[in-house]
Amino acid sequence: MQKKIAVLIFVVAVSIGSFLLATYVESAKITDFIVQQREKIEQDPHKLLLATAIANRNDGSDAFILKEPLVDVQIQTSQISAQVQVYALALFDGTSYGNAMALFINDVEITDDLSVFDDQDNHLLYADIGFNQPIRLGSQEVTSSVETFITLYTNQQKLMIIELDSWLEKYPSLAFQSMSLSYGIQNSLRTTFYDFNSNELDTMSLNSFLIYSEYDNNFVNDDRVVYDETLLPALRALNSYYISHFAVYLVIVGIFTYTLFFREKKSK
Repeated sequence: MQKKIAVLIFVVAVSIGSFLLATYVESAKITDFIVQQREKIEQDPHKLLLATAIANRNDGSDAFILKEPLVDVQIQTSQISAQVQVYALALFDGTSYGNAMALFINDVEITDDLSVFDDQDNHLLYADIGFNQPIRLGSQEVTSSVETFITLYTNQQKLMIIELDSWLEKYPSLAFQSMSLSYGIQNSLRTTFYDFNSNELDTMSLNSFLIYSEYDNNFVNDDRVVYDETLLPALRALNSYYISHFAVYLVIVGIFTYTLFFREKKSK
């Protein structure tokens, strides 16, 4: 009986270890991909957004992006300067596709003494999005949502990617009622630094982002589109991490298995 319990505990421990190792390998693969591509893509916002979208999805999807942003705004106040661009982006694999909004904030400089940082010393930026009708996000029905930007290579580059197809499948007439950008300040508060106007919101109608069906067969050679065929293969090449890491893990598990169970039998 005790031996059965010991075997069960060992199997559970190996399973948990495998899960933790797989999680680590996934994280390491994405991190190293972004690091390896930095010199190539850091100065090209289109390829920077493509690489980030491919890495974040990490399911074998490729991506292309429209060259011209739907919105391009330069912000200059006494407390913040930044360039805000909104792009239409498509993600696809062999059987499915998705259309997304990429909200990119570049050249961010915040001089507000009340601004706060995350644990990586990066400013926290947010988008407050209001909808023209209630939608269900998770278990709640809401008419607005606060989304957080991720930081890219430096504190001066922020990105948010929102895939839109699932929203439009459920809510065909959905539209952005309002959208504003803010940064975090002390006491868990936020300061708004830009409100999209009605013309910009009209330009960002959700149908404007549904680009895959328009470019699906022509995006490689279309001058209006940016695509890099080397990004996805570069990410896939790092799948070799699984082989190297799990090979070592299996050796360790094999040694423990022999030591705990079979060596005991042999000595008897």
